[in-house]
Amino acid sequence: MDANMKQDFSTMHHAKQSGFLDYLCDWKKQHEEEYFSFRKGFEQIDGGDNSVYTRLFEMAKSCIPPYFFTMLMNVFGIEDTESEISEEEKALIDGIVDELYEFDGFVKVGVVDGEFEVDLVKEKGESDNPNVAYVRIKGIDEWWQSVPVQYRMVASLMFSGVAEKELKLRARRVFIAAYAYSPFVIDKMCDLAYEEKDPLLLSGLYYIMLEHGFRNMAKQLGGILSLPNMMGLFMPSLVSNTIGKMAQTSIANGFDKKADWKADFKKNENKDLRREVMATIEETAGKHGRPHLQQERHDIDDHLIGDKSAVKQEISNILANMEHDYELAFLKEALIQSNHLDDDISFSKFHHAICTFAEKDYKYDRAQRMDTTINFRSQEFETSKKPRLMRGRRLVRIWTKRLLQIQ
Repeated sequence: MDANMKQDFSTMHHAKQSGFLDYLCDWKKQHEEEYFSFRKGFEQIDGGDNSVYTRLFEMAKSCIPPYFFTMLMNVFGIEDTESEISEEEKALIDGIVDELYEFDGFVKVGVVDGEFEVDLVKEKGESDNPNVAYVRIKGIDEWWQSVPVQYRMVASLMFSGVAEKELKLRARRVFIAAYAYSPFVIDKMCDLAYEEKDPLLLSGLYYIMLEHGFRNMAKQLGGILSLPNMMGLFMPSLVSNTIGKMAQTSIANGFDKKADWKADFKKNENKDLRREVMATIEETAGKHGRPHLQQERHDIDDHLIGDKSAVKQEISNILANMEHDYELAFLKEALIQSNHLDDDISFSKFHHAICTFAEKDYKYDRAQRMDTTINFRSQEFETSKKPRLMRGRRLVRIWTKRLLQIQ
């Protein structure tokens, strides 16, 4: 493998290790107006203002190296005359594509001395290092057969008269080039997020990861299927498959729960779309609630500050009189405001520590959502007239006052 591909992925490693969600939420707290302007523009496309989508496309284009953009345009028969491509870049990527064109094996990715290293191997080895992973790259024929049939059908229709063998070769080159360029693209996005703090990128990521963006986009896409001019031979299956992929990504990464996707699509009029989403829900392992924490032990003593015995006694009194499990979010906030709890503790750890302390399984999901409202939609929590939030504010005040009496 070319030495240029064994790059320092320290920026990516930093993004993973430094708590990107916390970083994203801190940014949003400081840029509420910019975020809500993005969300309004993204969701209200019926008025004909597509400027947010245009800006997103331009940002995405800026992350794609010129030669790869040219390759994509060429696939669609469009000549790219604007991109400036260096001969060095072209030679590097062409060399990688030629090397991997018929490759059948694995990409071995590992963290060594804080840096990512990448190599190509024919067989998947066994390693005790938890920071080593293998990514499969299928041989060209196996890979082509794994491409969803509707995508291959679309390609055949778009390039009428081009033999399937030639289509396969073109697509393979783009696929390999995408792999070769992925470190550059990720590095550019990390720069936009951490160095330039690009509001468009950060707003989009917050929307997808914390504001149910995938579900909202999926519902908008689902509406396309009811339009008469979108009911061609292949468009419905493409839209359904795209929504299925969005559901899979959302559930697998814990952005949304299976129950929410099911509620959105179980009564959808399009039976093919409904079948696609429901099948995805059944096949995808959820990550909501971080179930792996159940394998760990979290002691509340490790996170309390001050007279821990007295604080735990007050916690016991509060738990004994709690009416709803989601009130754990109010307890966490009261403990933080009274300076008796580490303010950087995640809700999942706090929940598990309280369950262990009380020897009781408190429900997680609604409590976690309430904690998100308190911390990341603070204006709503502080001003809302909803009875649940009004009661929450009152409980936080009462419990904080009681906890403040403890040293």
